Amino acid sequence: MAILYDVSGNKNPNTNGKDIAKINVSKLGGKTGCMIPELADTMCITQILAPYTGYSPMTKADCEAQKGDLGISACYFNNDYWAGAVKACGGTKNMPSQDQLTQLAEYIYDGSSINSSGYNDPTEKPMNTTKASQFLSASPGSSSGWFFVWSGQESSSGNAYGRHFSSTGTGWYSGNRDDSNELAVCVDN
Repeated sequence: MAILYDVSGNKNPNTNGKDIAKINVSKLGGKTGCMIPELADTMCITQILAPYTGYSPMTKADCEAQKGDLGISACYFNNDYWAGAVKACGGTKNMPSQDQLTQLAEYIYDGSSINSSGYNDPTEKPMNTTKASQFLSASPGSSSGWFFVWSGQESSSGNAYGRHFSSTGTGWYSGNRDDSNELAVCVDN
């Protein structure tokens, strides 16, 4: 049995070596510490964080002060949830790409062929709610009926890309960076 826990509760930084403690865990991330072993070769998910309980929005001033270190190009004027997700994961390089979110969708929709850039891609198979629930189990308050995941890519100071997941389809989109409904998925690339 292994236990991984955050000693500061809902407070940041939610980072290994700072406020993440472990018992009988030999390694975080890497091919052996992935939350979804079936995706480990292409995307090793190490954390799934919900807004408010797992990460907090960044102010413009905080974002501007840290954007170079985090890989952010531009900052939103207020309550930048995408930048907060980036900070919680340790930078844009530790968040999923468009292709990785497509792979996650193919996993959750039981191998359905998913269009990586389509806004709404109805699937031939419905969402596997068991897989979706397992994915969301690390994210209190999330529902397997409809959820959103940020990517590590921004489209402007006001928008960032992500993927939506619903019972009838999934799609790539550009969402407002002040949207407080997106999950932060941290990956070990």
